[in-house]
Amino acid sequence: VKAYDKAGNVKESASMIGQTGEISGGNQGGGGNQGGGSDSGIDFGDITDEEKTELVGKYVDYTPVSGSFTSQGQYNGGSDQNFTTETSLKWRILFADSSKLTLISDEATNANFILKGANGYNNGVLLLNSACQEMYSNNTLGGIGRNIKIEDIEVVSNYDKTKYSSYGTEYSTDSRSTYYPKIFADEKTGAPNGAYGTKYELSEQNEYVTGTLNGNGSFKGKWTYYKFTISESTMKDKKYIELFSSTSQAWIASRYTWSDYKSAYFAMFYIINSSIGNNEYMYESSGYNVRELNYALRPVVEIDLSRVNIGTTGEGTATSPYSIVAK
Repeated sequence: VKAYDKAGNVKESASMIGQTGEISGGNQGGGGNQGGGSDSGIDFGDITDEEKTELVGKYVDYTPVSGSFTSQGQYNGGSDQNFTTETSLKWRILFADSSKLTLISDEATNANFILKGANGYNNGVLLLNSACQEMYSNNTLGGIGRNIKIEDIEVVSNYDKTKYSSYGTEYSTDSRSTYYPKIFADEKTGAPNGAYGTKYELSEQNEYVTGTLNGNGSFKGKWTYYKFTISESTMKDKKYIELFSSTSQAWIASRYTWSDYKSAYFAMFYIINSSIGNNEYMYESSGYNVRELNYALRPVVEIDLSRVNIGTTGEGTATSPYSIVAK
């Protein structure tokens, strides 16, 4: 990864990503340094795979614009909860390419987020992502917040989920267990009406949905739950062990279902320590078993690199993070 001086000459090469210059990154609060300057920091334009790997885990002095979010009980299945931006979080590079930089918070949030029953399953993805967008974005810096999703982990994992238990197989409930969260009918792995849905992958949702439906007999779906331990054997680079592991239980904004071939069970993935998923559920298709789960957020921020200069100052460490400055 190259950096340039004011004349456009290369200052440093890949081993030194984050160098001194005249622009101070600092904490931008609502806007960052608007002056921009002529020293452009790290060049992401022709970044190589090796350079992408070198950047993983580096700290960036990103500051979200403080915000708030109310998770309404009618959508989360429990009660209203109010949240505000946690300013103590630090930000590390999760992914880098030529146009986008993805940051992850160094820890899960202190505040826990309730999801309960069918509506917790119905709206978990949208609620978690909306909360992170409201509290951890910075439009001036081209940063849009969301919660971590299972695909963020899968793309850098060696683990073969198809070998877990009955993953990917079709199940049918029995005739005494016929209720399902309404969004299940729109999922590409849900077939409560005989045909699989076409609207949503498991990490997708663009509108709130409430309630359950009755399949009036057994219904079908595909087993999408799995679990594994984050370790050197399951991750493509050991840096991700530190990035994904959390001392708190933290939500992953992705739904799953599994079945004992009598009932279907509906829930969301989450991280605890270095483990992904622990066979929990929020709703069971008999309609009698409803659980409340209460885990932290794990914010991720996607930054449009056309809007900012990264690494004009700083060394990418916790005590000397790369600066981020609006162009």
